[in-house]
Amino acid sequence: MAYSIDFHKKVLAYCKRTDSITEASDLFQISRNAIYGWLKLKEKTGELNHQVKGTKPRKVDRDRFKNYLTDNPDTYLTEIASEFGCHPTTVHYALKAMGYTRKKEPHLHEQDPEKVALFLKNFNSLKYLAPVYVDETGFGTYFY
Repeated sequence: MAYSIDFHKKVLAYCKRTDSITEASDLFQISRNAIYGWLKLKEKTGELNHQVKGTKPRKVDRDRFKNYLTDNPDTYLTEIASEFGCHPTTVHYALKAMGYTRKKEPHLHEQDPEKVALFLKNFNSLKYLAPVYVDETGFGTYFY
């Protein structure tokens, strides 16, 4: 749990007033390590705010990457990686972060109208048969 800056100041003021970190940790119900860390931070930076670390630089320039993708929409990850001098996994994560998805395979292929007509003709010729219903609730059950 992060403590507020006001709480940090209050604890450190108490420590300075009493010269006892242990007493302050008992009174405020926090660990001595937290107080030592705050003292070290104040000594090092002069403030009690935590230091904000910068993010790692990106391996792939996003604007150049986006332009490359608009010019070459059908390239493979390995081709893109060789173009930008990085690993294909890096390209994958960059694409994912930019909102690109994989090409989708169509689940339904175009049907041949002649085959459909032949199937319906054969199917309709079976109208005189009574329908048979199969209970499949027990399929896939193993008895061993």
